[in-house]
Amino acid sequence: MKRFFLGIIAYTFSSLGCIAQEQNMNYAFIGHWIFSKHETIESFKNSGMTEAEVNKFSSILQPAEIIITENIYSGFIRGRAPTHTPYSIISVSDSGQCYKLQLEDPRIPLDIQTHEVCVINDKLLLPSVKGSKEVFNRKR
Repeated sequence: MKRFFLGIIAYTFSSLGCIAQEQNMNYAFIGHWIFSKHETIESFKNSGMTEAEVNKFSSILQPAEIIITENIYSGFIRGRAPTHTPYSIISVSDSGQCYKLQLEDPRIPLDIQTHEVCVINDKLLLPSVKGSKEVFNRKR
């Protein structure tokens, strides 16, 4: 009986250790990111957009920063009030490069409450128009 209880205690502590390790995992998307207009325009060009579409969408791009912590996704765009949105991770891609986030803000329309972010070559990539990506570089 004593062995049984010691086994249960050992199992409980090892389970809690695994949960704590998973919760403290340092996801690649966590950090301070600066918008790259030039790289985003290149992404527009590589997405199959026409030259007119590239020019149209490029003209509305504004300097921006994103700060992502373990549970808050904050956006800062010049001329607008900053946004601070709680989120949780829904899934991680098999490659570990892309993350589907569930934004937890009832003011956001239901069809965009999930948000996919990818980190490839130390660049944060966000989905944009016509399959292109908005490109952010990690602030150094």
